[in-house]
Amino acid sequence: MRKQPFISVIATAGLIAITTAAQAVSFKADDQYTAVFNGNVLSATGSKTYGRGVLKADEVKACVALANQVNELNRDVQSQKATIHGSAVSQNEENAALKKMNADLATQKASISERTKALAAEKSTLDMDKKDAVDAFNARSSELEKDKEKLSADIKEFNARAEKWNAAHGDSGKSDVSTFNDKVTRLDKLLDQFDDMCGSKDYYADDYAAAKAALKQ
Repeated sequence: MRKQPFISVIATAGLIAITTAAQAVSFKADDQYTAVFNGNVLSATGSKTYGRGVLKADEVKACVALANQVNELNRDVQSQKATIHGSAVSQNEENAALKKMNADLATQKASISERTKALAAEKSTLDMDKKDAVDAFNARSSELEKDKEKLSADIKEFNARAEKWNAAHGDSGKSDVSTFNDKVTRLDKLLDQFDDMCGSKDYYADDYAAAKAALKQ
């Protein structure tokens, strides 16, 4: 009895889109932001002289307040750093793995599609009286069917992972990292402002003490 060649159309299962990778954390692991007065501490032995490069009493108070902002925001950022950074790294690694899996599946689908077309063309000219040719055709068709079944299973696995990723790392995850990076940007600007206004300026010790007391520090 002659073997009848078989061939079926490639499955058209789709791939679920995955969200864009989480934003990278811009804060370096070893960065520390601290406002430090690097100027000379002056002692008043009589009337004070506020020359160039010497902070006046109100300027000292403004600088102490600014330093407090820098140091408080730095503590906040430091407390979030490890958690946010670790989470972002993990998210980006999983996202990269999903994108690679997506690309691999697309390549497999394209290959199976081409093989399906080739077998369809071969079937139209297959000589049914040639047993060896029919057997070879059926063997290739059987192999193609197995590959399609595997592709279908792989797509199902990918879609499950993609759904899980999208649920866990959608806009909320990106928002957390964005908020963190916004804090770091603000911290950079505050520290630059402090360094420009206060960092290397001289100041009188009693003005500094009065500013600290006024700000309850």
